Amino acid sequence: TKSASLVRLYRESSGAIVTGGHHLTTMRDTEMIAPIPYDMGLACLSHTPLYLWSQSIGPLDIKGAENKGFVARLLGAAKELYVRESSSVPVVEDFGVDSKRVRKTYDSVFGLAGIYSDLRESHERDDCMGVSLFFGNMRTQQEEDRYVEMMVGFVSAAHQRGLSARFFPMEATPREYALIGRIEEGVPEACVSIADTNVDTYAHMKEVSRCRFFLGHKTHSVVFALCTNTPLIALEYHPKTKEFMRLFGMERFSITDTLATQEWFEDALQALIEDEASLIEKIDEKNESVSETVIGDFEAMLTAIEGEGE
Repeated sequence: TKSASLVRLYRESSGAIVTGGHHLTTMRDTEMIAPIPYDMGLACLSHTPLYLWSQSIGPLDIKGAENKGFVARLLGAAKELYVRESSSVPVVEDFGVDSKRVRKTYDSVFGLAGIYSDLRESHERDDCMGVSLFFGNMRTQQEEDRYVEMMVGFVSAAHQRGLSARFFPMEATPREYALIGRIEEGVPEACVSIADTNVDTYAHMKEVSRCRFFLGHKTHSVVFALCTNTPLIALEYHPKTKEFMRLFGMERFSITDTLATQEWFEDALQALIEDEASLIEKIDEKNESVSETVIGDFEAMLTAIEGEGE
């Protein structure tokens, strides 16, 4: 079985790295019953040292006592927990994790700013605003209708300033394409295009780098924009987005998604346009140090794992 195969692999390994960003949460999976916690459990049963890399942890709204105990055991088994924002620290401490085992790092993808540094170089950009959507927390048709109305307003405002909208499907599901279609129906004709995101990471980031500005709602679209020195506005569905933007001195262009208004967006977009050159310079300066930190932290974790095998 798959479980037996994984156990064999774990037992042959010096350590297991848990990555993926934001899977240790109950935002989508009730009681955190999901594949990654299950695989972590198998690693624990195999007595394989567990390392959590570049994670956003929480919220963990777990009701069942047995499930809560299971999650506490998983987190407690981790030798090191690398978190990508400070709000994760009290979450793991509430589950009994010693803060000495928690390491603060950045999102893994920020390392690509150093690896693909050519995408940060000065170049011609299209007069467009890249756009990504997030709909994982929408539960009703009314919520979806409000979201479409908001995005129609934002895209229309960009169009009035000479910017077309280029959508970047981050999940590429039928629902996401349907949402893009609904937004397209409500905006001026021929001002919407859809980027091909079924490509490798470099090609995806290169397409982002062609956008003059970006409106990011999905987490890694925000990171891709920052990694390519693309001035952006961020809609936060989780505190991690605010921390990413604050890290680059861009917090004034970031807002909780439920608080975003048309007036706020238009003011933010106008500020992006006016301060475009200085914002690109500011983002670029920070990319250098952040990418070095990510790569250095990952190498340190690998060194610790190699020590486990000795």
